[in-house]
Amino acid sequence: MKTGQYGMYILNEKNAQPSRGRKRVRMKSYKLPLSWTVISFLINFHDFLISRRRKAGWLKFKEEKDILLSKIDPKRKAEIYNTTVLPAMICGCEIWAPTKVEEGKLETTVRAMKRAMSRNSLRDRITNEEIRKRTGVKDIIQEIRKSRIKWAGHVARMNDGRWTAKVLNWYPRDKRRSQGRPRKRWQDFIKDTCSLTWIQRAKNREEWNKINFRGIAKTTWVCQKANGQVYDLSNPQVLALHKLYRKEQIHPHQRGFELLKNPHLNKGLAFSLRERHYLGLHGLLPASFMSIDQQVYRTMVRIREQPDNLSKYILLDELQNRAEKLFYRVLIENVKELMPIVYTPTVGLACQKFGAIFRCPKGLYITINDNSISKIYRILSNWPQEQVKAIVVTDGERILGLGDLGACGMGIPVGKLALYVALAGIRPSWCLPVVIDVGTNNEKHLEDPLYIGLRRKRVRGEEYERLIDNFMKAVAKMYGRGTLVQFEDFAFENAYKFLDRYKDQYCVFNDDIQGTASVIVAGLIATTRVTKKKLCEQKFVFHGAGAAGLGIAELMVTHMIDEGATAEQACNCIYMNDIGGLVTKKRAEKMTERHRRFAKDMPETKSLFEIVKTVKPNGIIGVSTQGGAFTPEIIKEMATLNERPIIFALSNPTQKAECTAKDAIEHTNGKVLFASGSPFDNVDFNGKLFKPGQGNNSYIFPGVGLAVVIWQAKKVPDRVFLIAARTCARMVPDKALNQYGRLYPRLKNIRELSVQIAIDVGEYLYKEHLAMLWPKPENMEMYVRHQIYEAEYDELISKAYRWPEQDSKQGFPVPKLPRSSMDDE
Repeated sequence: MKTGQYGMYILNEKNAQPSRGRKRVRMKSYKLPLSWTVISFLINFHDFLISRRRKAGWLKFKEEKDILLSKIDPKRKAEIYNTTVLPAMICGCEIWAPTKVEEGKLETTVRAMKRAMSRNSLRDRITNEEIRKRTGVKDIIQEIRKSRIKWAGHVARMNDGRWTAKVLNWYPRDKRRSQGRPRKRWQDFIKDTCSLTWIQRAKNREEWNKINFRGIAKTTWVCQKANGQVYDLSNPQVLALHKLYRKEQIHPHQRGFELLKNPHLNKGLAFSLRERHYLGLHGLLPASFMSIDQQVYRTMVRIREQPDNLSKYILLDELQNRAEKLFYRVLIENVKELMPIVYTPTVGLACQKFGAIFRCPKGLYITINDNSISKIYRILSNWPQEQVKAIVVTDGERILGLGDLGACGMGIPVGKLALYVALAGIRPSWCLPVVIDVGTNNEKHLEDPLYIGLRRKRVRGEEYERLIDNFMKAVAKMYGRGTLVQFEDFAFENAYKFLDRYKDQYCVFNDDIQGTASVIVAGLIATTRVTKKKLCEQKFVFHGAGAAGLGIAELMVTHMIDEGATAEQACNCIYMNDIGGLVTKKRAEKMTERHRRFAKDMPETKSLFEIVKTVKPNGIIGVSTQGGAFTPEIIKEMATLNERPIIFALSNPTQKAECTAKDAIEHTNGKVLFASGSPFDNVDFNGKLFKPGQGNNSYIFPGVGLAVVIWQAKKVPDRVFLIAARTCARMVPDKALNQYGRLYPRLKNIRELSVQIAIDVGEYLYKEHLAMLWPKPENMEMYVRHQIYEAEYDELISKAYRWPEQDSKQGFPVPKLPRSSMDDE
């Protein structure tokens, strides 16, 4: 063995033995190997090897031709062929990685042999399929794949330290595969056929033997879980559920240039030559052909060449308008890099400049001048997609803390729904962004010639509320009462007002209130695995008592009650501090009922440091947008009071965070359990690497939205967000929590988290009789995984299937018509 450019080379002696080739050197005879083989694929002589196997097959065929070409029973001939000729052709095939061309050469050889055995020539016009049925010869490609899978299971189960098994998990890191379409590795077929987790599955011999080898000629479909379990279609019950749950393929009615202008179907250079001919695209595209992976690479190169984040946002926006599936594939595979571009913080800048970068409509604009159910219904009917199931709506009054941006707030629902698709798999055709345009109080926009909304002061009061009410009724009339409506970036008083008004009548939630609360409570629940204390046994001080702070506190109370506390005891664990200081009973008289629940009978003070010294909390939670509010003195005091202090600096953007991750870690000597609202870089402190967790709503709202849409919920109870928080906390690995201090799952695992949230929420909805999807799916996880959107190109040409021969005949025998009298003239 030796290492080289492509990896580890292995002497392929098994392929050398059938050739009987030997070399004499100084009167000694040595076997000649055919080539050196890398474990992933054959480096040299691969085509030569296939040619030798074909020649070996013909030699064995000629040896047995007296029997194979005779007129004996075809079954007897097939038995002889399958035990003599076929093994000679596939000897050593376990380690092959043949291309389609090489498989075609083997199939051509076998077809010629089968025609000779059946004593038919091409002139007889008998199909290859008919000859195969007559001869009963095994499919050579299927036998090769079967052998490869059996050998793969054998290698995966090796536990005696042999390098043969170890090398399966090793790839050379300093070399790249060739450009274009490189040869597939040996493992690629096994992964495609038996899932990415095939090694874990192969270690169970009984499970591995259940693979349906009859279906290996065509890739067996499996649905994998994060823990390696799979659904095998060799099980008739699982196969029946798969056929019931799977998404049926719809083929386009458009052709030619119109097809290329359809972003839902456009593949760009990924259209095959057959599709280009069949769909009228040949000549409209360059001669190059690309896979979706190559397109992703090309797109990412272009994105990284852009000078700033706004340019990257514009490029991605144009890609979404042109090729939807490629856009989502790029976003899914690079979610950590691109999520700050598609959504916060870049989307805030995009909204500020929305009038200048506006290119084409991405959603619906409903204005105060359309204030009736019939007018709004007419606007909704203009949307091209009919199966809308999720709507994100904003009135643009409070866009990401940037203030009143009016109609330019469209970037928020567009970005939010893009994350619904990328992070949860909600289908793009189910999504509808909406802006309620009632004017703006932003003088800069009113004077801007590029502003795209109504140029008038913002309408408030009864007329405004009637518009929202008519909008909800029109949505229910158009798409059904179970359509999810997510309120986004409404002003504080309107956010709570509309949530309380509609949450029991329609299927609505507010991510700014409920989503934020859920993700923060998820982080707090994760801390209990370190502190070994229930939340109801701890005290927390909130710096900031707005919508976000109250939402978090109320969900914490619900969780504490489940832990065994009373509502009063739970509220006594939470202290509120706002711009006027500590929320006391005296101050609360002029505040809302929500604030009064957490008012304390204490002296008034505006000093956060004094509050911390007096209350002695276990955790402080910042939702104030007051940058640097958690001073070094406060952080050090928290470290003095607690063995593992909890500090959440949740304000956005980074400059408004109450403290940085570095400050929290250094001033607590690395003891802090920290989470933030903005992303912070990793911190290296005293030789230990800390990876701060970001309390991003994206951990929660995609999974909740997926659950509501899939199970067709009647409404969205507050407990749904507590269930989502607990699922999120459960998905944090112990290593991440204890070694790196990260309180949330990795961003790349959000899709799997969304699936688990959808399943857990679904169980609750069915238990409470709130799910309208009936009957309840027998396998909920399998149903969810079949419903989610996959960013893979679909085959756009329908596959033909056969009818029984007797039903395929053209009509009936034509009788001879009697001669008429006119024929005699």
